[in-house]
Amino acid sequence: MHTLPFYGKVFFLTGEKYIVATVKWVKRLLIMNREFILHETFAVRGLMQALMRPRNTRVPWTAEEMREIRAHLWTLSLVVPALLIFLLPGGSLLLPFLAGVLDRRTIKRL
Repeated sequence: MHTLPFYGKVFFLTGEKYIVATVKWVKRLLIMNREFILHETFAVRGLMQALMRPRNTRVPWTAEEMREIRAHLWTLSLVVPALLIFLLPGGSLLLPFLAGVLDRRTIKRL
């Protein structure tokens, strides 16, 4: 049985419900810090383009791009602690959520 903190409350979740709740929590955390993360992301040259590449071209990240993104996120996590989630083992699976939250387009591409 896992516990997941939600702003002072503790929920006891198991299995698939735990995963769904964790994803929702991460998205909420990113949305709350979206403007600050965007500001800091633009300060790092090339990070925004690398993050948005799969959303723009439908081509997945290469191993080299993943290393570059993780290196940039490590630097940014010193300023924005919410980004530490993406540096944990398996955190690269959550990178599409970060790209989705930071995407500023009003009309989504197909």
